[in-house]
Amino acid sequence: MENPEKRRYRRVEFKALLHSLIHRPADVSIKIIGNDTKVVMLDLSEDGMAIESSYFVPIGTIPLIKFDLLTKDKNNNVAMRKIIVEGRIANKEMLKEKGYRLGIQFMKISSEDKAIISGFVKAAFSD
Repeated sequence: MENPEKRRYRRVEFKALLHSLIHRPADVSIKIIGNDTKVVMLDLSEDGMAIESSYFVPIGTIPLIKFDLLTKDKNNNVAMRKIIVEGRIANKEMLKEKGYRLGIQFMKISSEDKAIISGFVKAAFSD
């Protein structure tokens, strides 16, 4: 199956509640440092995600993002894995309803977390 998008990695539509902490904001008129903000994940790939936020967050802002993914170990046991990544707001779009769709590119992610996300996305496309 060809990937019609311009992305390097396939994205799986995936809605989940996230905890996002603005780690290093770009120059903005409001400060969000230290505030734990809950947002909704819209999709996920190895190198980024899209979220829905009720807050205006400028492009270039660096959020620290934490979320949980269900994983399977080598014995096929299911476990919850906390993923922690640092990203960069790469694009934003105002939604028809209240809020914004924010595209986040992962900037700092452990190789283990990247492999877990990759496995999650691949599993979503298998069947």
